[in-house]
Amino acid sequence: MSQGYASAGIPLDPKSQIWVPTYTNFTLGGGTVVANYLEDGDLITAELQILFASDTSIDADDPTFSMPVTARTGYLSSYPLGPMEIEDQGIGFFGGVVVPTSTTKFLCRVYKTDTTHGQLVPLTSAVPMTWAINDRLGFTARYFKAP
Repeated sequence: MSQGYASAGIPLDPKSQIWVPTYTNFTLGGGTVVANYLEDGDLITAELQILFASDTSIDADDPTFSMPVTARTGYLSSYPLGPMEIEDQGIGFFGGVVVPTSTTKFLCRVYKTDTTHGQLVPLTSAVPMTWAINDRLGFTARYFKAP
């Protein structure tokens, strides 16, 4: 997880702005979300952390999260904008990347390593594990905003 937050979920960089993402194929329920972004000229750095509650769920394959600022066009849908980390509470960690699915939405991909060649696969309710209370999903993405 990104270490850019104080214990109360307040960004450590005073220039950061709060971002309230919208979701597709994902229900936050009583979960906790901390989302901040920093604008440095045309460069956007966005950080998202989600702590799952008992009613937080991935409702279908490929949940998406809105970007805080519209991205420029031209990013390939497989182009990694930054790292993603998942914590299966008390069991272990999984890595992945966040990619653009449009100029306004992020999509998460997790590393699957049980094949001859590692590959990036969609998040689902059972991939990379069965999600439960106190599991965590977090990512940092860097991209250029639209002109």
